[in-house]
Amino acid sequence: MGHAHGHGVGTTGRRLILSIIVTAAFVIGETIAGYFAHSLALLSDAGHNFSDALALVLSWYGIWMAQKPSTAKRTFGHHRVGILAALVN
Repeated sequence: MGHAHGHGVGTTGRRLILSIIVTAAFVIGETIAGYFAHSLALLSDAGHNFSDALALVLSWYGIWMAQKPSTAKRTFGHHRVGILAALVN
């Protein structure tokens, strides 16, 4: 019987990565469509979605860092990175 020890990114991290990819693809598509349609609304929405993608990247980074084990220098691990990522978001 297998069990997890919290190593790696996990299901949440994989879902965030998929969300980042989908959001980035949508940003690219919307930017191209906005450029060729001369639509400021599409371009501004692409910028808004880009900021959403950056927030997802920051969230993924916080989860990834928080799962790193503690060391002699960082006895509590890297859990504070998740808190700082939430603050920046």
